[in-house]
Amino acid sequence: MNRFFVSHPALWLVAGLVVGVAAFGLWLSPTPLHGVATHGQDNFAACTVQVSENNNTEALVFLDSLTGDLKGGVLGANGKFQYSFEANVVKDLGPDAAKSPKFLLVSGMARFNSTAINPRIAPGLIYVIETTSGTCLVYGIPQMPKAPASAFVPITSQKLRSVEVRPGS
Repeated sequence: MNRFFVSHPALWLVAGLVVGVAAFGLWLSPTPLHGVATHGQDNFAACTVQVSENNNTEALVFLDSLTGDLKGGVLGANGKFQYSFEANVVKDLGPDAAKSPKFLLVSGMARFNSTAINPRIAPGLIYVIETTSGTCLVYGIPQMPKAPASAFVPITSQKLRSVEVRPGS
């Protein structure tokens, strides 16, 4: 038997690879993957955003660029929208609102101290950028909404550009 392994060094290579892959697999802890989707077309944009700590529930968020309405919904276990959220981005922009706003919509993640924001929000955030004024609005989703219909939680806003760009110039 000893001569068999000596005369077949490829077997040692295969045995070493098997042991190495097994050891590497035990050394690595499984890392959960998280994916989001964002899409925009004409005057509409949509994205998904995580709403649960354990990464198994997400909301669909929709922005109508003509009206500035930001709406979202979370599917329940019954396959129907269980919770809905809304805000008006143009109203929230206030005096910074452009006459013909153009928007970008993306989602992200953050974990806040439970006392930093009231009501407590889900880990996913919605970023709405008005590209003409260069203003970014950040919204959260209440983690435990009191009613099936609720408002997005405005978190903060930030001017991303110091000079306003005029549409068409």
